[in-house]
Amino acid sequence: MEKFTIQSWTPEAIGTGEQSAIKIKVHGYWGSNLITIYAHVSLCGKERLVIAISHSSGGRDTNEVESDIEAEENFGYALIAAAAEARKIVAAKDAILAAH
Repeated sequence: MEKFTIQSWTPEAIGTGEQSAIKIKVHGYWGSNLITIYAHVSLCGKERLVIAISHSSGGRDTNEVESDIEAEENFGYALIAAAAEARKIVAAKDAILAAH
């Protein structure tokens, strides 16, 4: 079983209303957005890409993953993956800004 699932995204959609938030589902927790990467293009002054990562404590889903230790481990791996995904978004900055 996967430890987490990251919502797919495209450079063209980043920062638009349809995809300013990339949701990460962590297996062992309720909800589809325990961790979220927010990305938008700031048009105030110099055009730039703004990225933030947030997470909530979420509720444990013991039917999905029984062990608290395994669920917490999944959360840790997902948070590290969120940072890596945010770096991919930054790497696609030129394509993202060109789409706006």
